[in-house]
Amino acid sequence: MKIFKNVKILSIILIAIFCLFKLKKINSLLLTNKFFIVSDSIFSNEINNQINEFINKNLVQKSLKEASKILMDKFSFINNIKIQKKNLTYSTIIINGDSPLYQINDGYIFSQSGKILSKDFFKNENINSLETITLNSDVKNLNSQTINFIEKIPASLTDEFKIFWENDNSIKLKSKNQNFTIITTNKYFPDNKISEICKKLYQEVLQNPDVKQNTEVITDLRFSNQIVVSLKGG
Repeated sequence: MKIFKNVKILSIILIAIFCLFKLKKINSLLLTNKFFIVSDSIFSNEINNQINEFINKNLVQKSLKEASKILMDKFSFINNIKIQKKNLTYSTIIINGDSPLYQINDGYIFSQSGKILSKDFFKNENINSLETITLNSDVKNLNSQTINFIEKIPASLTDEFKIFWENDNSIKLKSKNQNFTIITTNKYFPDNKISEICKKLYQEVLQNPDVKQNTEVITDLRFSNQIVVSLKGG
């Protein structure tokens, strides 16, 4: 009888230990109310404050997986999140942002993942030196061809040209240093090889003594298997 009683007590202790272990394991998967955020240095102070406030109000005691998903859905400029539990009462949230690639018009950023984001998300020092693409369209509703085109633009091209997107069938690359323009569409991207051919055509036109110095040379790529050269002004 005594052995049975001891076995019963031992069973109760084991069950209590098991429950405590399970509770501890469950708690280890929840975001604590004490946390430290390590956010990307590209974010503005205002955005960092918004993230902190949102976590405090909405994510405490959420599962780590759910908290990460909610944050990613709420803040489109977040690229990835890692939440580390130091102990049952303290968490570290590491947030990496979507890197800015180009400025779009005055108020937007085109990111490396192809998203259109507000300039307000980023610190000025991280976007002031970016090249600008000027779009004559609704920036927030770009089609996939437009996004794919912008993603393919190499830095070497934006170093030389300013890009003006009048519409999908008229994209102008205006030289920063010469009176020279390349016109293309969103279906045809002028790679470095094509841009070099256009620059050679420009130089050949300038060698014509009848062409005045201030004449703009336009190389048009919108025609099948040919480059059409025209002159403007002068």
